[in-house]
Amino acid sequence: MAGPIRSEVFRFDSPDKWRTWNIPEDVVQLTEDGSLKLRQFRKEINATLDAHLFTQPTQTRGEVTGGIWQAGSNPGTAPRIIDGDVKSIWQPAQSDDL
Repeated sequence: MAGPIRSEVFRFDSPDKWRTWNIPEDVVQLTEDGSLKLRQFRKEINATLDAHLFTQPTQTRGEVTGGIWQAGSNPGTAPRIIDGDVKSIWQPAQSDDL
């Protein structure tokens, strides 16, 4: 049986107060009335093709570059998964167990 659902509203009543909060400005924009609005992105963006340009912190590996981090089989060809070429493929090595 599910329990009751609760929610709270978190409001800032001015753009200046929003600015005290660390918001991802490349994702959202602050409007004149003090509300947040998602930014528009170009539709031709392919995040996988640009993955190698970005890094992010991890708890176990430190700062890592985007892309294919690990492949359990045939890791040498794993980057083909995100290379943008529909004719290139990755597949597990035939010598590996199922």
